[in-house]
Amino acid sequence: MVNEEAIQAAIEVLKTQLVPEYADVAKEFNVNQITLMRRFKGQQMSVSEAASTAWRKLSDSEEQQLLYHINCLSE
Repeated sequence: MVNEEAIQAAIEVLKTQLVPEYADVAKEFNVNQITLMRRFKGQQMSVSEAASTAWRKLSDSEEQQLLYHINCLSE
């Protein structure tokens, strides 16, 4: 199982580098180099993000409209 906190910390380090050193950072944070590279490039998402996306019933705009109407009615 991937340690999400370690992946996020490694991504923050990669953001500060002019040329991303995936192997060095992956070793430093004890995470898989390929997973780190894909997550950094936006080619892969976390398991929780993927599950959330797959189970969603509303689009972002539909969700915002629903929240707007709920807030209006609660006032």
